[in-house]
Amino acid sequence: MNLAELAKIASSEKASEEFLRIKGVLKTFDACPFCRSHSLGKVRRQMYKCYSCKREWSVRRESLL
Repeated sequence: MNLAELAKIASSEKASEEFLRIKGVLKTFDACPFCRSHSLGKVRRQMYKCYSCKREWSVRRESLL
């Protein structure tokens, strides 16, 4: 990857987040890492919330299970 490609990725928050997901830095959550419920939502920038157990976590959180 050269500097021009990196600048293109870094120009957009959405593109940057997708790039970091592909590289494995940011995790994708299909279920709550605490209670395994599937009722999730994105509440703030890079923050998720489980509507079952009411806990919040960052996209950088490691899975507990």
